[in-house]
Amino acid sequence: MKLNVKGFESFLRNPDETTKIALVFGADVGLVEERFNLLTKMIVPDMNDPFQIAEITPDMLKEDPFRLYDESAELSFSGKRKVIRIKNASNKLADIIKKFLAEPVGDAFIILSAGELKPNVGLRKLIEPSKIAVAIPCYMDEAGSLQGIIQSTLAHSNVSIEKEALDYLTKNLGSNRLVTRSELEKLAVYVGEKNRVTIEDAKACVDDTSAQSLDDLSFAIADGNPESAMHLLNRIYSEGTTPIGLVRTVMRHFQRLHVSVAHVKNRKSIGVAVSLLRPPVFFKYKSQFENQVRFWSEQHISRVLEILFKTERECKTTNNPAEILCERAFLQISLIAKSLKSRR
Repeated sequence: MKLNVKGFESFLRNPDETTKIALVFGADVGLVEERFNLLTKMIVPDMNDPFQIAEITPDMLKEDPFRLYDESAELSFSGKRKVIRIKNASNKLADIIKKFLAEPVGDAFIILSAGELKPNVGLRKLIEPSKIAVAIPCYMDEAGSLQGIIQSTLAHSNVSIEKEALDYLTKNLGSNRLVTRSELEKLAVYVGEKNRVTIEDAKACVDDTSAQSLDDLSFAIADGNPESAMHLLNRIYSEGTTPIGLVRTVMRHFQRLHVSVAHVKNRKSIGVAVSLLRPPVFFKYKSQFENQVRFWSEQHISRVLEILFKTERECKTTNNPAEILCERAFLQISLIAKSLKSRR
């Protein structure tokens, strides 16, 4: 069964326990990630529960096709329904999924995430007509739906927006749902107690997504330059920027990088892929960003985003110094980038 936006929201409110598999796919990788996590939380509210959530990679399934059956048949430690998450799925898994749909075992809920998939081919051809599976497409936000997202996200922070500012943001956001929400959260903080976004506020935030030093930090990390990254990090700390703010800034960079890499994977040129980003990449960094698109893969970017999400969570929930946690994460990511560049 294929779910539209209303169908997906209804499914979240009233999940059908006969549904064994959900496929979340599309060009908007941010929205794919958001819905992938919402489906997980629908069954297991605690995303860190290792007893109810099993993470399987496509490579694991290729090596051991019966792994899916074993995980699904295995009862969770708590006795509650288990979630099996498979990121970066592709049509190469079609045969495994076809066999499972023909003879499902256990009561686990299997969630697949993927990029753009052609209709009537591979996974979509299997899942969309199935009575025990759902397909959830994630398209780039169009003007109508994007306006609603902007207004509802800001309203959640008790912030309203003038029409001129709304029109401006609609033109400059929308290529990635996570990036859009992140920019809007930053905008809500920016307007503060004024609680209303003007066109001047919108341009100030979206034209300049971060101070130049923050952009330099993000690019140094993604370029695999740990020495420069650590130097910039120390300078930025001295200016009073919070660790969580830094983590979110770097996260936005990799989310945008993820969008462009996904476009290239779907046979767009690097130049076109980068030009589709909203807000656009500042001309000073454009060639550098295009070069990063060449050596970063979706799989490695997903790993980086996991590191950053974990770091933000640890900054909020542990007694470890947030500055040290942030430095450790940035160093780890820059070393990953350095290794990827050396393979070119």
